[in-house]
Amino acid sequence: SDGYWRQRLSKRGHCFFTFVNEWVCLVRSMQHGGEAVPWDLIPGYDRLVRAFLLEVRRRPVAHWPESMQDAALALLGNERLAQPFIAMTLRKVNCHKPQSVSAGLDLVSAWLFSLQERGASLPAAFDFELLLKRLRSLLSADHFKVLTWTLIFLHNHLHMLSEEARSTLLMWLSGEGHFERLLLHWCHHVRSVFLHLIVFKVIKRGQHTIGYFPPNGAGVVPLMLASLYARRIEQVQQHHIDLQRKSAADAGARLARGGAPAAGEHPARPLSPPRGGASRPDGCALGPTNPTLCYAISTFKQLADLMAKFDQFNEESKVRTSYHAAALGARLAVAWRVVVVGGLGYPLPPARARALHAPGR
Repeated sequence: SDGYWRQRLSKRGHCFFTFVNEWVCLVRSMQHGGEAVPWDLIPGYDRLVRAFLLEVRRRPVAHWPESMQDAALALLGNERLAQPFIAMTLRKVNCHKPQSVSAGLDLVSAWLFSLQERGASLPAAFDFELLLKRLRSLLSADHFKVLTWTLIFLHNHLHMLSEEARSTLLMWLSGEGHFERLLLHWCHHVRSVFLHLIVFKVIKRGQHTIGYFPPNGAGVVPLMLASLYARRIEQVQQHHIDLQRKSAADAGARLARGGAPAAGEHPARPLSPPRGGASRPDGCALGPTNPTLCYAISTFKQLADLMAKFDQFNEESKVRTSYHAAALGARLAVAWRVVVVGGLGYPLPPARARALHAPGR
């Protein structure tokens, strides 16, 4: 009987992973009063961890069975194992193989969510440099799915990074060649998630009055970085407007000389203000701009203004009524739904869209 089970466990398959999961759960159930489990003092623990780490190193991240994923979550009851688990998984992620990116980021995301649910954080000795290196590599990829998955990962776990690592990554993202590429990406999924990241994780600056950050203050973004992203959006908008005006002026001059429009060029037409009646500081009306850029600007300005009003309400809550809070919260929800979701690739239902755009709304 012992020989049979030894043979089953030596294969390090489903039986082995199930045994590890149940063994860890049994040890944790025997610890009373919510005290930390002294894992180093438990006989056989080191052997099980070494055997499991060998499987982590040997198996491709896309081929982990469900029992192995459950065993990894159970072993992460010891937060010190987060470093080897995440490091070994990220080293197997290849930006040229979308399947490995999806599986690897899903695993790391599940582990970080598990730590967050227990109120734990990454160890002080965690190698954030390796994590940043892999994230920068994925954000420089060409595949739109790789970009989308990586941005979703950042949106969900940016607050888990250390303050230094978070600032370093955001500074890198705001640089030339990265910000515009993501903000004006051809895929609406990439644009949408990147704008969510900017508005809710950067512009919000960690003010967790609406619940996008944990109540312990983690995930705070320096005001300097928030202002930097605001300026970068405005610079991209102004550059696009200047190009639009120059193109319209060239087309008008060509038609005045009697020439035909260039290939793919529409006849010049008077510049009209975009939806919302925006205008330049010099009084000249803005020309029609790239739809993605319009939604980026409107998302940033509307949500930033509403969040600022919501924060002001929280500070003056003693003299405000609950009715005003509900009205402002409803305005914030509608703005998020219409501007971010409805305008960036996730259209509203036709009936709802007609109702929101009806006169007087």
